[in-house]
Parts: sequence; C-alpha cells; structure tokens
Amino acid sequence: MRRNRVLKFFLVPFLIILGSVLSERADADFNNALFPLLLGIEKMTVHSPSLKDPGKDIPFESISGDIITQNSFNGSSWFRIPMEDLVRNIEGVSLRPDEGGVLMITSPHITHVDCFVPKTLSSYEHYSYNKDSRNALQFLYTRYPVLWLPPLNGATRDGYVYLNVRSDYPVAARLCLLSPLSFIRFFFKSMIIQIVFVGIMIAFVVTYFLFYMMTGEKVYRTFMIIQLSNTLLAASFNGHFHAYLKLPAPLSVFMTWSVFGLTNVVGSRFFLSELQGAPRIRKAYRPVFYIQSALALGVLAAAMSGRFFWVCIGATFAFFLSLVGSVLLFVQMVRTRTPLRSLLLYAGSYTVFFFGIGSMFLGTYYNPYYLSRLSYPDILYMTLLTAAPFFLFCGSSSRAGLDSTTTTSCRRRAPTIASSANGTD
Repeated sequence: MRRNRVLKFFLVPFLIILGSVLSERADADFNNALFPLLLGIEKMTVHSPSLKDPGKDIPFESISGDIITQNSFNGSSWFRIPMEDLVRNIEGVSLRPDEGGVLMITSPHITHVDCFVPKTLSSYEHYSYNKDSRNALQFLYTRYPVLWLPPLNGATRDGYVYLNVRSDYPVAARLCLLSPLSFIRFFFKSMIIQIVFVGIMIAFVVTYFLFYMMTGEKVYRTFMIIQLSNTLLAASFNGHFHAYLKLPAPLSVFMTWSVFGLTNVVGSRFFLSELQGAPRIRKAYRPVFYIQSALALGVLAAAMSGRFFWVCIGATFAFFLSLVGSVLLFVQMVRTRTPLRSLLLYAGSYTVFFFGIGSMFLGTYYNPYYLSRLSYPDILYMTLLTAAPFFLFCGSSSRAGLDSTTTTSCRRRAPTIASSANGTD
C-alpha cells in the first residue's frame, strides 16, 4: 500500500503535466511563425569552406520546406535566403515596422554559425555565433542558435543572406523566423518543459535511493545509478546543462559520453548478475562487460578529441550490446516460466527505454514529418524516458519487473529477477 501511494504521488502530476503538454501547442505564436514556411532557402551543392565571391558562380539549390541539413561529422554547410523573401517574412511576423525578426535553428548540436546580411549591394554585415560565446550580443544564449536580426524595413531587397552552419554531428533542423515576443514566450515555455522533465527524472533517482535504503536490495542501487546516468545523459546531450548552467561545451561533451559509457557498463553488469540461473548464457555474455568497459573509454577519448564519427560507431555498438543483454534476459525469463505480468512489465520498461534513447540520438538528424508536427520538438524522447521508470514501478511489486507474489516487506531482502523466475523467495 505504501508503494501504491508513492506511485500515485508521482503518477498523477506526471499525467497532468504530460496531458497539458500534448493537448496544447507549445506556443501559438511560435507555431504560427514556424509552420508558414520560411520561403526561398537554398543550400550550396558543393562543399566550400568560404565564399570568395558571394552570389557569383556558386551552385545553390532550393530545399523543400524549411528543414536545413548538415550531412557530415565535424562539417559545415552554406545556405542562403533571398533578401526579398526574408523581408517579406519579417513583415509578416513582426509587431512593429522598426522591429527585426529572430532567426532560430532548432538544434542544440550546432556549434557555430556565420551570418552575412547585405548592407549594400557590395558589402555585408557579419554576425557570428559560437556555442561557448558569452559576448555575442546579437545572439541570446539558449539551447538553440538564435540571431536577432536588425530592422530591415529600409534595407535593400536585392541579394541574399548567407548562413554557414557547423556541427559535430549530422544535423537536420528547422530554420525558423519569429517575432521577438513570440521567441521569448517559446523560450520560457520550453525552459519550463525541460525543467519538469529533468525534475521527474531526478524524482525517480530519489525514489530508487529511498527503496534501496529501506530494503537493502542492490538492484535498487543499480537502477538508481542507471536512472541518474540517463538523466545526466539526456540533459547534457541536448544542451540543458550547457544553456542553463553555463557549462562549457567540452565539459558537456565529457559528461555526455562518460555517463553514456557508465550506463552501458552498469547495465552489462546487471544483466550478468541476473543471468546466474542460466550458466551457458551468462558465460557467453560475460565478455560483453569487458567490451563495454573498453568502449566506454574509447568513445570518451574519441569525443574529447573531436572524432565524432568514431563516437557514433562506438556508441552504436555499445547500444546494440546492451539491447542484446536485455533480450537474453527476457529469453531466460520466458524459459523459466516467469509470470506473464512480470514479462510484460519487463518488456514494456526496456522497450520504452531503448526507444527513448534511440529516438533522442536519431532525432539529431532524422526528423520525420509526424515528429515535426508535435507541440514541442523533444517531447517524444522525454515522454519515453519518463515512462520507462513507471513501467518498473507499475503495480505493487517489491522491485521492478517482478510479479506481486514476490512482494516482501521492507525488513526482508527483495529477491532478484532470476530467483523470482524460479519461484524462490
């Protein structure tokens, strides 16, 4: 009964928050400015680190919609927008004739932006954004690159605005044009959503810690470490700590890939401990623990040296090994005739978890149409990562993934998944 009260305490506000986020659009002004396409965006068809003679003998092609892509690791891409289209769009979103628009790229993984706005027919004003910059007044320091454009009501309508976008990973993001008021509303509302997400994740860390202190069961300690690692991973990878705690970009990179490696190492150790009832499977999976340890160090070293292609390869392999471990444990539970309810809880929690982590990483580049229609760009992986712990705590079981028949009091040691599968207590 006490666990039921704990579940209700967390579940009711979670459903209220999730329902409010999904039922209303993140910001009406933001969507009104976002979904009417920013017309005329073109991308350079050949790779060039600089523009020696803008507008002459440089092949550009129009892109569909307002999604800009940077297709390489540690690379950059050039884009341009006709001044005529940009001025027309600014006039459509701005509240006053003397008010400039806000140009925003919806990706926290962009590290540098150079923007060239035509001042006259032969000269340009240069604006630059750097992820670690604190002195660029034309940019608001947020998760996303944001450029505050000057009033263009008297500007020439000839020529192009050029953008050079650089990133560590391949990126696909929307190039949005908002009014200053719309952007400020979106900024504060998105910050509240992110704080709520991190708060819910940390609440589960505290819950696991309390259950570990009450029962002494080491599995809660393992879940606490994994939950804390996932919280730090999501917050650092998606720029929350960098934007709101002002952590330097190298420190965010270190935190991202160190906790990613820690999660996989602890997870492989957990799978080994839970496979004690299957000696052959456990023996076959034992090398994975050492492989995960080596991958954790290798991925971290590659990230700190800026070799993000090898980071992607190593992280994908580590993710696959963790997925294999969860499947092997599920097979072992089926073989030992674990109750159906326990199987469903286990399968549901790990399926949601792996989909959440996968969608968070794939979302940097793969942005299907239905995801772009959501009220907030990150709502999918946030929902999945906060739903996974609820599956673990579903019901009145004494630990995640167990049938209620194995429930024990706080004074008794909770059994492991393997022992409960064999009917022991």
